[in-house]
Order: sequence, then structure tokens, then C-alpha cells
Amino acid sequence: MRGWLRADDPVGQTLVIALGVIVGDEVMKRRPQRRFSKQDHPVRTRFLDAQADFGDYPMVGEPEYTRLYYPHNIDDLLELGVGDPRWSGCTPLIGAVISGQPSIVQYLLDRGARPDIKTKLGWTPLAVAEGVFFANAKKEYPVAVQMIRKAVENIR
Repeated sequence: MRGWLRADDPVGQTLVIALGVIVGDEVMKRRPQRRFSKQDHPVRTRFLDAQADFGDYPMVGEPEYTRLYYPHNIDDLLELGVGDPRWSGCTPLIGAVISGQPSIVQYLLDRGARPDIKTKLGWTPLAVAEGVFFANAKKEYPVAVQMIRKAVENIR
């Protein structure tokens, strides 16, 4: 499995965080003496909304544009050796969306993951689910769109 998880891999980073939330829940199920809520367990809440950070590199382009194309200055970024920094600021929820894992999307939403957090480029989980250029193709995640829209409505 060497090389499977890289520091510049948004899916890997965010899914590891999501896995930490799931494992944490399983541990809590085995400890019947006390259940934690989001209010009295800030560490768990932090993991739900943790954001990957690939550095503070300037990216040129509107959020809608950069979801489907590379930033206008991608050549400059590649010369720095930073890979694809568009994913900086991704949350476990976005990682679950782009991994095509609707059950994890729902799991994270049920446990309080915020569907309104934006990446450094201004992407929300809903915007990513509606369509993003990823792995050399435009990907859409209609099941996740429905789940996230419902969660956004419940916030209002």
C-alpha cells in the first residue's frame, strides 16, 4: 500500500478524517456510560469540519470556473511543485462526495458536518456535487446533491 495516501491527495486526506469520525463513533457505541453531543465533544466536531490545507498559493479564476477547469495560473503553480491546489480547504464531506460514497455523505451530515463550509476557492460541498472536473473528466454526484440540499434546507 505504499504511496496509497499522499499529503497532496485531497481524497486521501479527507477520507482519513472521515474515517476518524466513523471509528470515533464506533468507539463511543462501545462505551455505554456516556454519549457525547457536538456541544460537549469539540474534538469530534472539529474532525467533521476539518479542512485540508495545501498551502496559501494564489489561484486565479472564479469558483464556478475553477470547478470545471484549472485556475488560469496553473502553469505557475505546477512550476512550484504544488500539484492541484484547487482542493485546498476540502472537508471530509467533499471527500465523501468526490469518492462517490453517498452512505458516508449521509453519515457525515447526520453527525453534524456543515454543508456550508467553503474551500479556499469558494467551493461548497453542494457545488462540488453538482459538477467538478476531477480525474480528467467532469463528475456529477446527483445522490449527494439531494442529500446536501436537504441538509442545507434544515440549516435555514
